[in-house]
Amino acid sequence: MKILFVSCNFPRELKKSVFGLDKRMAMFVEALKGLGELDMLFYVPSDFSVAAGQLKALENQMAAHWGAKLRLTLCPMPRAPKEKSLWRAYGQGAVRFYEQSMNEGVSGPEQVRVFRNCLERRPDVIFAHRLRSMVPLLLAQQRSAPVFLDLDDIEHVALIRSIAQPPFWFSKPLRYLQVPALMWGERQAIRRATKTFVCSDKDARYLSRFWRLPGIATIPNAVRIPERTPLPDAQTVLFLGRYSYPPNANAAEHMIHDIWPGVRRACPAARLVLAGEGAELLRSYENPPQGVEFRGFVDDLDELYRTTRVVCSPIQSGGGTRFKIVEAAAYGRPIVATRLGAEGLAMKDGESILLHDDPEAFAQACVSLLRDEQLATQIGERGREHAISTFDRDVVVEQIRREITACLEVSRFAQKPSKKSRSAIGKISIVVCTFNRCSSLAETLASLQRMRVPDHLRWNILVVDNNSTDDTRAMVERLARRAAIEITYLFEPKQGLSHARNRGILATDSEYVAFTDDDVLVDENWLKSIAEAFATHDVDCVGGKIVPHWLSQRPGWLSDRMLNVLAVLDYGDEPFEVGQQQDDRVLFGANFAFKRESLIKTGMFNIDLGRKGQFGSGEDKEVLQKLRGNNGTIIYDPRAVVLHKVPAERLNKSYFRRWHYEAGKDRAKMTTESRFTVLGIESYLFRDFLRATLSLLRSIVGLERERAFEYELKCITYLSVFKHKLVGRSSD
Repeated sequence: MKILFVSCNFPRELKKSVFGLDKRMAMFVEALKGLGELDMLFYVPSDFSVAAGQLKALENQMAAHWGAKLRLTLCPMPRAPKEKSLWRAYGQGAVRFYEQSMNEGVSGPEQVRVFRNCLERRPDVIFAHRLRSMVPLLLAQQRSAPVFLDLDDIEHVALIRSIAQPPFWFSKPLRYLQVPALMWGERQAIRRATKTFVCSDKDARYLSRFWRLPGIATIPNAVRIPERTPLPDAQTVLFLGRYSYPPNANAAEHMIHDIWPGVRRACPAARLVLAGEGAELLRSYENPPQGVEFRGFVDDLDELYRTTRVVCSPIQSGGGTRFKIVEAAAYGRPIVATRLGAEGLAMKDGESILLHDDPEAFAQACVSLLRDEQLATQIGERGREHAISTFDRDVVVEQIRREITACLEVSRFAQKPSKKSRSAIGKISIVVCTFNRCSSLAETLASLQRMRVPDHLRWNILVVDNNSTDDTRAMVERLARRAAIEITYLFEPKQGLSHARNRGILATDSEYVAFTDDDVLVDENWLKSIAEAFATHDVDCVGGKIVPHWLSQRPGWLSDRMLNVLAVLDYGDEPFEVGQQQDDRVLFGANFAFKRESLIKTGMFNIDLGRKGQFGSGEDKEVLQKLRGNNGTIIYDPRAVVLHKVPAERLNKSYFRRWHYEAGKDRAKMTTESRFTVLGIESYLFRDFLRATLSLLRSIVGLERERAFEYELKCITYLSVFKHKLVGRSSD
C-alpha cells in the first residue's frame, strides 16, 4: 500500500525533533510505516534548499531514523513579506481561509501543483499532518484516495485563546475577524477527510456533537513508558518546551515573573530549570532571576527527569494536549498545571495532578510538592499509572493502525459476488412513481428494458400513476402488452410521492424493492449492480450515483455543492457504509433499493413528507434514519448509476430559492431529539442559522457571489423551518 504523507513540519535536525509536535508526527509515522510504503511530501521554508544530489542522502537519513521505506519530496513555501498592510494582515484572511497567514505558504499554484504531482503516483491513502497540510488537497479539487487528518489543535480555539495572550499590539484584536473563515476551513477539511484524529475526547465531543462533524476519533499524545526512578531530594522544578512556540514562551514568562517568586520565598534553595530550544527568545533570558536556570536543548531526558522533583505547565493558551504533561506523568513526576494546560488529559485534580490557575495557589502547590515527600510520591505514582493505562505509545500506535484499517475495509463492498451468492438473490421489483410525465416515463421504461440482467435474476416493473391526467395509463398498458419483462400499472389516488411509493411496496411480494424516477435513465448494469450488492453483503439498503443529464446549459453560478437540489449524487468511486460515526450523507429516491421486509418495519415512507407536485422532500432522509434506528445497514455502491434529466426550468435561482423554502417546510415536520428548545424550536437550529448568516455576510463582503448564494439558500431553509415550526403545518 502506498501512503502519501503531507506535512509542513519538516524535521531539519532529526535528533532535536523531540518536542510535542515532532513526537506526535513520529508516532503517526510509526503507525503508517507498518501499513505500507511512505511517500512523504514536506512543505519547507523558502530558506531551506537541498540540491538534487543531497535530496537522496536526506531521504536515506530520514528512512534510517524512522526505520521506514520512504520517498521524499520537498516543496518550498514562498517567503512572507516583512511588512503587510492591514488588509493583507487581517482583512483578506477574514474573507478567505486560504489567504490567512498560516495558509499562504501552501495555497499557491506551485504548492498545489506539487501536491497534484504526488497524486499522479496513485497513493492508496493520504495522511495530512495538521490542518495546514489539508490546504493543497482542498485546492486541488481532485478525487483521491481516503484521506486521514491529524487535527492535533482545533485551530480556531487556539487562535481565540492566543489573541487574549501577550504579546499585545494595537491591531491584534482584528485577528478575531479571521475566526469565522478559519472555522469554515476546519469544517471543510474535516468533511473532506475520511477520518479526523484529535488529541482528546473533549475535542472529539466538541467537533462531533456541537459541530455535528463526521468521522472524529481520539488519538491521544503518547510516549514510551520509561523505567521507574525515585524522586530526588533536590528541590528542582522543571518547565520543558520549545520557546519559539508562543504559548510556551508566555507560560515560561508567567512562571518566572508571577509564580516563581512565591516558590522562592517559601523554598529559598529551590531551582527552576527551563529546558528546551529557543530560550534565548525569552525576555528573561539575559537577566534571569535568582534560582532560574536556562538549560537549552537537552539530549538526555532520562537524566533531566532523574534530577527533577516537580514539573510545571502554567499554559494559558493554545489547543490540543501537552506532551510535557504526558511525559512527566510517564516518568512518575508530580505535576502542577493550569486547567487549560491539562485540558483533555482526564487527569484528576488532587489525585494524579494538581490544578491551579491563580499564580499564588500555583506557587503554593509547587511548595507543597517540594516539601511533602508523601504527597509528591502519591501524585507522581497516580500520574504514572494514568500514563501507562492511557498514553503508552505502543498501544496508541496500534490504535492508529486499527482506525485506519477499519476505514479502509469499506472496500469489501466492492468485492465480486460468487456464483453461489448470485443465485441466492430473490426477486426484485422496480417501482417507478409518475405524475403527468408520459413521454419522459416512456424513456425511463425503455432504459429499464435495455438493462443487461443476469438470466438467474427475477425482476419486474411496477408503474404507480399518482393522478396523472395525460396519456400515462394508455402508454404503460400498451407497452406492457408487448414488453418481454413483466410491467404492471397501478393507480394511487392520494396525491404525494410517499403515497405512491407505499402503494408500490404493498403491491408486490418481492424480496427486494428498487426505486427510480420518471425522469431518469438507468445504466445498463444498474439492476445487476444492486443485485450483486445485496447478494454479497448483509445489507438493508443500497444506493448509488445519480449523474446529471443537462437538457440545457449549466449556469455558471451552479456549484457542485448545490447539486443536491437537482437530486444529483456522487460520493466518489469507493463504496462505503452510509451513516457511520455521524456521517450525514444520504441517498436519494431516484436510485436506491431496499429489502422489502426492512422497509415495511420502518413504517415505509412518511406521507406527511415528500413531493406533492413540483416541490417537497425529506421522506428519503427520514426513512433512512428510521432504518438505521432499527439497526439496518445502508451502503453506497458507485457501480449502481442512473442519469437524471435536468430541464431548463429548474436552472434558475428562483427555483432553488423555492426548493429550499419547501425543504425547510418539510424539515419542520420531521421530529428530532433535542434536550433544549426555544419556542418549540431546537436550539441548535438557531446556532446553525447564525453561522449561515455570518457566512453569507462574509461572502458578500468578499464579493464571492457563488458562495453568497449558497449561504442565502441555507438561510432561507432555516427561516422556513422557524416559520413552520411556529405557525404549524400551514400551507402557503
